[in-house]
Amino acid sequence: MLGYTTLSGDSGNYEFTMPGEAVTIRVTFIRTTSSGGAGGGGWYTTYTDDSSGATPAPVATPDANGNMFSDIDDVEWAAEAINALAERGIINGTGGGLFEPNNYITREEFAKIAVGCLDIDVYTVSTIKFADVDTDEWYAPYVAAINNAGYMLGYSDTEFGVGQYITREEIATIVYRALRLNETAELTFSDADMISDYAKTPVAVLAGRGVISGYPDGEFKPQDLATRAEAAKLLYTAGI
Repeated sequence: MLGYTTLSGDSGNYEFTMPGEAVTIRVTFIRTTSSGGAGGGGWYTTYTDDSSGATPAPVATPDANGNMFSDIDDVEWAAEAINALAERGIINGTGGGLFEPNNYITREEFAKIAVGCLDIDVYTVSTIKFADVDTDEWYAPYVAAINNAGYMLGYSDTEFGVGQYITREEIATIVYRALRLNETAELTFSDADMISDYAKTPVAVLAGRGVISGYPDGEFKPQDLATRAEAAKLLYTAGI
């Protein structure tokens, strides 16, 4: 069986243990997380040989309760989504077995997990139209991929909003575009007048489909910052 060696950093050196017979291999390098956020850090590899099929290096291991992270008991409503996306290697923890579900999520972090859910091809980028996106950073390929797909726009033609936390109405709009829905619905949230014009239809349609929900007081709170748990729940529930 063909072995693999885990790689840290971007040294460009990849080492494999070859068997004593000829094999054909295909190797995919997948970026993992380092110190928080949804992306960045080192790499692990998956490989395919003639006998074993694809064998990914593990990202996380479920605990006795089936949870991939030790701190998601308090967000039971999102636990299934978090566990499922973690098992697929789409989302990562922040270290020490934690997911920190109530932390806010940045625009580039959401771009990464959305690209993973949508299975959009990601390529190394040498140029990008957004002045605030450093092409050497981990998030650049994901930002380029989701923007090129037309699902996630920048604040302007030249600013993506790197480092800015994403709002609830923004993630709803991105998912609505990704689902390519062409329908309308009536807004029923008590704070509907607070929803930006561009997000009114996405929020209404996704709420009507049961993909998103508001708060017990009847509000959607569109301008509130989305949490890591909310982002995972939305993408998972949308089935993308």
